[in-house]
Formats: sequence, structure tokens, C-alpha cells
Amino acid sequence: MNTGDTDPVADLDALVNRYRAADRDTSAPAVEDELAHRRADRDLARLLDRHARRTPEELARMDAEMTVFTDADQALHDGRAAFRRGDWPLAEHRLQIAAAHDMGDAIAYLAALHQHLGNNDLATAWKTIATHHGFDDHIVNEIRRKAATDSETQNVPPS
Repeated sequence: MNTGDTDPVADLDALVNRYRAADRDTSAPAVEDELAHRRADRDLARLLDRHARRTPEELARMDAEMTVFTDADQALHDGRAAFRRGDWPLAEHRLQIAAAHDMGDAIAYLAALHQHLGNNDLATAWKTIATHHGFDDHIVNEIRRKAATDSETQNVPPS
């Protein structure tokens, strides 16, 4: 358990969210004018109309996709919690499930996990994938640094 006042995973999540927000801000600046709310209402009406015209098969597929996403999101959450505790086998298992569903955070955590464990080939492979998902070495190294600090605090062996 981390003896500090802050949760390292929450700190990292905040860092990742700041990077994502900065990327959104630069790539798609919002255009606010007196008609913005009408465009938003029109877009919502179109979305609701498209949803109303879905076939039962399409709705079932959408429900299945949401279930898969929910399961992958839970795997990411479980993997980060196991990572924070230093439960490396469980963290790797749960993060791989999330990574299989293209969840970039899981990929960055897997890179840090393998770097922390000294599995340099796997760490390099996951770092390459993480880079393609927009995570730079700074984020992966920060995850790893926090894992090392937490495992020292908990007296958890690194492997």
C-alpha cells in the first residue's frame, strides 16, 4: 500500500486525462456561437432517430458491444488495482484482457509492468504499441517509477 497521501494510479490517471484533454483541445477547438445549442439539439435528434430505426439484431449487437466494453473496462480497473498492489501475475492477466480490446491505458501499464519486472523484450514491444496509442516514454516511465516506489513501500519483491 502506498504510504503517501496520494494514490499513484489516480495521479497517473489524472496525468493521462490531462494529455487527452490537451490533445482534444488542440485537435478540435470548440466553436461556440448563438446557434451552437440548436446544432447540438439537431445532432441529438438525429442520433435518437437513427437509434429508433435500428433492427432488433442491430440493438442486440450494440448491447453485446457495450457488455464487452464494460468487461474490458473492468479488466483495466482490476489490472491497475493489482498493479498498484504489486500483484504482477494478476495485473498482467487483467491488463492483457483490456489491451486485447485496444484500451491504451492497459498497454501503457503492460509496458511499465514488464519494464519493472526486467522483461526488456516484452517491455520494448508494449512500449512500441503504447507509442502508437499516443503514450510516450515519459508516461510509461512514470508508471514504472510509481510501481517501484509502491513495491518498496510494501516490501513486495519486484518479480
